[in-house]
Amino acid sequence: MSDLKRLWFQIAIVFFFLTSIAGLFLRLLPFLDNFNNKYHYGILQSHSHTGFLGWVFIALYAFLIETFGKKELIYKKKTVGILMILTVLLLGIYISFPFNGYGFFSITFLSLFLLFSYYTLVYFYKNIDSEYKNTLIKKFILAGIIFYFISSIGPWALAPIIAAGYKKSNLYYDTIFLYLHFLYNGFITFSIIALFLNKFKEEINKSFSRKRYFHYSFITLLIGTILSYSESLLWHNPPFYVHLIAIISSFLILISVFYLFKSIKGLKNYYNKTENYLIGIVLFLFILKITLQTFQAFPFFSSISYSFKGLFIIGYIHLVTLGFISLFLLFFALINRIIVPNYLFKTGIYLYLTGFVLTETVLFLQGLLLLNSIFILSSIFNLLMVVFSLFLFAGIFFILLGAFRKI
Repeated sequence: MSDLKRLWFQIAIVFFFLTSIAGLFLRLLPFLDNFNNKYHYGILQSHSHTGFLGWVFIALYAFLIETFGKKELIYKKKTVGILMILTVLLLGIYISFPFNGYGFFSITFLSLFLLFSYYTLVYFYKNIDSEYKNTLIKKFILAGIIFYFISSIGPWALAPIIAAGYKKSNLYYDTIFLYLHFLYNGFITFSIIALFLNKFKEEINKSFSRKRYFHYSFITLLIGTILSYSESLLWHNPPFYVHLIAIISSFLILISVFYLFKSIKGLKNYYNKTENYLIGIVLFLFILKITLQTFQAFPFFSSISYSFKGLFIIGYIHLVTLGFISLFLLFFALINRIIVPNYLFKTGIYLYLTGFVLTETVLFLQGLLLLNSIFILSSIFNLLMVVFSLFLFAGIFFILLGAFRKI
């Protein structure tokens, strides 16, 4: 186990912990009225940007370099320099947003990060090992990188949209959803699939039918992901053809998942009992994510999901980010021995899972209750979210301690 590989992940975990601090503070803001009005928006932006660009981007980038990069790529001075620059820019983003909102300093740090992240992804792609030349895994990686470039249109567009006085408009939310959709359904999901299936690449390549299923999965997922941005537009009652595109895209993604599982069905299980437990949770959350996407494409369910944007949408985003994405990153670090499964890490995982299940339950339950004009949880909702978020915070803290502990 390389100390440098651990360093990449340790820094990512630090940003995960910083994200959890901002998230917990957001839960406390309803109890601090004056402070809430002044700092809520900036802390929210700090929380989301640090979560996606700090925790997820750095961890995922490190895994991509180590797994698919040329031999010793992660040890090169240029790669180490990339980590240092990303860390400085992300700290600037984290610190500036709460006090500056979308102001000069935060926009500067975010713009510099986006520009530099383009360079880092191109640098990685140019240094992918030759064994992946002309493979479907490399196509998944390339598609993911292209989706990252598309997603970054969102942050670039937000500042002029806000400056033009369109904050909280349909355009404002559509731009945010464009960023989120192509980031986690595009770049992150395609990268995760590439990392996960890399373990099975030899068996897949030996079988013509498995290769064919894998190819079908890539094509349908690619088209489905592009078209499924239409689901992000359903909240403001678009024309019927947008609903139709959303329904078609959801079925394409379902077909893609079917072919994906067909391509690896019956292959050798490489994981031990603990690893199987974690990957089982990740796969369950992935299937749940796809299921919710499918339902949301239909007008009846989309109107329900957007009835209380702060509950169903945040619940779904947390399901994807705190559940599917974050647990996969922790799982991948575990099976590659980047994290040693010590008692601190295990304690952190149990606390984290407890907090995740409890907060998701409260978010979706409150949404369903309000939808039916039942206000039984309303008076204690914020208090419950604070208490249950403490489990998430404590879990990430113990995971952080575990990541820095060697035994």
